[in-house]
Amino acid sequence: MFDDMDWSQATSDEIDRGFDQFGGLHAASAAELCLLIQAADVAQSWMSDGARGLNEWVAARLRVRHSVARQLVSVARRLQDLPVLSSRFGAGDLSLDQTDAISRMATADTEAGLIEEALGLSTGPTVRPPTWTT
Repeated sequence: MFDDMDWSQATSDEIDRGFDQFGGLHAASAAELCLLIQAADVAQSWMSDGARGLNEWVAARLRVRHSVARQLVSVARRLQDLPVLSSRFGAGDLSLDQTDAISRMATADTEAGLIEEALGLSTGPTVRPPTWTT
């Protein structure tokens, strides 16, 4: 949709659509990273690299601040018990920050309601990214 887009020449509508599209892709990418983190956590892959812990390993592998790695690891661990939230995050409906906040208070019984409440508070449209293929 935005191949070779020159954003300096974009209209306001194109910029808005770009943010919607790439925001959804950003969320879906973070969700996929959480699935990778879950697998690395179970397999304890980080141990073979000599890391002191999963957070440190994720920070080094992704080249992000430790606070970002810590958030991703925490969210990944909490999502294991929250299938609806995990699915909506993976679809790009919720950002990492929204998913983090919801996962801190949600249970399997309350997650759907909390998601709908969070989406109702969102200021922009929900835009789904393209479906991941494996």
